Amino acid sequence: MNISKYYPLLLKVVCWILFANYFFGIFTTIYVDYLSFPELIGEYYLPVDFFSEVMLSIYLILTFILFFSTGIIGVLLSKKWGWYLMNVLYVGNLLYYLYHGLLYKLQEVYITNWVTYIIELAISATIILLLNSKEVRSTFNLKAPFGLKFLGKS
Repeated sequence: MNISKYYPLLLKVVCWILFANYFFGIFTTIYVDYLSFPELIGEYYLPVDFFSEVMLSIYLILTFILFFSTGIIGVLLSKKWGWYLMNVLYVGNLLYYLYHGLLYKLQEVYITNWVTYIIELAISATIILLLNSKEVRSTFNLKAPFGLKFLGKS
């Protein structure tokens, strides 16, 4: 049985799951990071400082969610820009986690949640492999970039 013909469908399923995760992640980020810090909330629940360190980290998380969600929507709509954006974001994400793994090996950082680390690494690698498979590239009518021809029988 040739499972590679199901790669485009598998990619869409993964994208829907990630999109739902990011969509609900917006509310979780705001609730957990913002509402769990009472020092950020002033009278009538208005933020005291929009540019505090905690608020800036919330903005950064929401910006990442926006970029990843935009890439996912582009892939779900079968747009070339979605394919490119997802490739760039998830290659960057994979390199980020590999870099943290290297820093851990060099004993410069400590990874507190190994399960999440491994899941993020696996998701990034899976999405990169799915995006660059021959079947998905043909869906987007793209040729393999540079050295990625080994991923499919191009």
